[in-house]
Amino acid sequence: MRCDPHRSIGQPYACAETPKRNATPAVSGELNGAMAWAASQPQLGLGATIAGSLAGFWYLYGNWHEGLAWLERFQDNLDLLEPATRGEVLVQSAMLIVMARRDVNAATALCDAGL
Repeated sequence: MRCDPHRSIGQPYACAETPKRNATPAVSGELNGAMAWAASQPQLGLGATIAGSLAGFWYLYGNWHEGLAWLERFQDNLDLLEPATRGEVLVQSAMLIVMARRDVNAATALCDAGL
């Protein structure tokens, strides 16, 4: 439900149904282009930071496999990442692994490694 924040105090919220999340394919295509660019940069941390930041988007929109694929690309070079970025990549990967693969053991191992 989407509610009108401009209501008078004491009046009920005026709510309407929110639009469905149907913009995902177009947005996802743009994100893939941005991620491909970031992953090709000499500074690997840039792409890893962006991927870690986008994990919430992939989670909310149900693009778990897509997000996990990008995060796994950065897992191949974890030793080149800053500790905070490495932790974010691992923990966000764990969240998406649980959703995409239902593999709690793998997610637990990633979280442990990310701490």
